Amino acid sequence: MKDTCTGKDVFQECDSAMKKANLNYEKLVGIATDGAPAMVGEQKGFQGMLKKELQTRNIPQTLIWCHCIIHQESLCTKVIGFQEIMAKIISTVNFIRARAVNHRQFKELLEELAANYKDVLYFSQVRWLSRGRTLKRVWELREEIAQFMESKGRPLLEFSDEQWLCDFAFLVDITEKLNQLNVSMQGKDKLVHNLFGDIKSFEAKLLLWKSQLENNVFDHFPCLKSQKELKPEGGRYSTEIEKLTAEFSRRFQEFRANENDFKIFSMPFSVDPVTAPTNLQLELIDLQNNMDLKAQFLSKH
Repeated sequence: MKDTCTGKDVFQECDSAMKKANLNYEKLVGIATDGAPAMVGEQKGFQGMLKKELQTRNIPQTLIWCHCIIHQESLCTKVIGFQEIMAKIISTVNFIRARAVNHRQFKELLEELAANYKDVLYFSQVRWLSRGRTLKRVWELREEIAQFMESKGRPLLEFSDEQWLCDFAFLVDITEKLNQLNVSMQGKDKLVHNLFGDIKSFEAKLLLWKSQLENNVFDHFPCLKSQKELKPEGGRYSTEIEKLTAEFSRRFQEFRANENDFKIFSMPFSVDPVTAPTNLQLELIDLQNNMDLKAQFLSKH
């Protein structure tokens, strides 16, 4: 879409794509969008217009509506604190890269010092993985950056502050873990039960990390662990993990509500038919007692 992206525009594009692919609205099962008003508005949003279209066609509105699971994961990262650290990192990177002379001199310094990287990375608010990548690169080049900024008469006093460095290290570690989760949910052949499984797995990891940080165990936080001589306060960071846990618990409600359906879809031979919706119970019993289908299913799992 190159022009406006109103709810009407999105619906027209979707409708055109369905017609082009000979897709029938009666076979539509679910819709995933972001939370923008143009998408979820009941009157002028895409969701509202789709509902009207289904009503016009006399199609029962049994769709599963959900907020894009990967977008929700990205939004969860916003509850992490230490925004002053991110602001300092961004301003430093901008100072280096926004001025051609500074950028050239910095790259020459990295080459002279035989650094592991040849440059720092710009931060982009609209790119979900940008935050973590920028933080990690600055962390890896923090000594070279400190030396360069000192030569420019803009010393980074924060890089000599022990508490600030520990906070920076934690922010690098937790953001990288969130990036890994985001990447794991992208790509082909990722079905909804796989995505929700990734979320539940990460929630379990959050509980483990919180418990370990409370006891000053930093094994899963390599950058923070590398600062052990500064004696970082694990309890300070377990609080951030707790906030992240609460945000993950608050979101993904549409997926939690359909968790039983995911189990039927992904493990049809292991589900008790009694617990299934009544309209699926008899079919599920027939399926579970079909040895040929069971053999095919097990051979692919």
